[in-house]
Amino acid sequence: MIFTNGLVLIECANCHMNFGVTEAFQKARRDDHKGFTCPNGHSNYYSGHSEEEKLRLERDRLKQQLAQRDDEITNQRRRKEHAQRSAQTYKGHLTRVKKRVAHGVCPCCNRTFANVARHMATQHKDYGEAA
Repeated sequence: MIFTNGLVLIECANCHMNFGVTEAFQKARRDDHKGFTCPNGHSNYYSGHSEEEKLRLERDRLKQQLAQRDDEITNQRRRKEHAQRSAQTYKGHLTRVKKRVAHGVCPCCNRTFANVARHMATQHKDYGEAA
């Protein structure tokens, strides 16, 4: 009988005996993590991740990082839009107050003072318009 397949040497984890298995057998056990025995009957198995599992784990980790970055970008956009809306709101409030002051209305008590209105109209003509 002639054996043409290549053998891979494996050392038993218990008795340290070297024995040979085919490459296909070794790959299958690395992939499925099932147990196998040495010629002396000791149970062995591959506990580490196979190359495919390592690649799959790396891919999943990268997908998760990408999803986190996308979420972060979305949150930053929302914060930016909120800040812009807030700034526009404050600008509108300021404009309203400036126009009222330009017309002589006190911003604290909302009373109208003719001398303030006259002063604003003669000395600060562009105050209400700048808003």
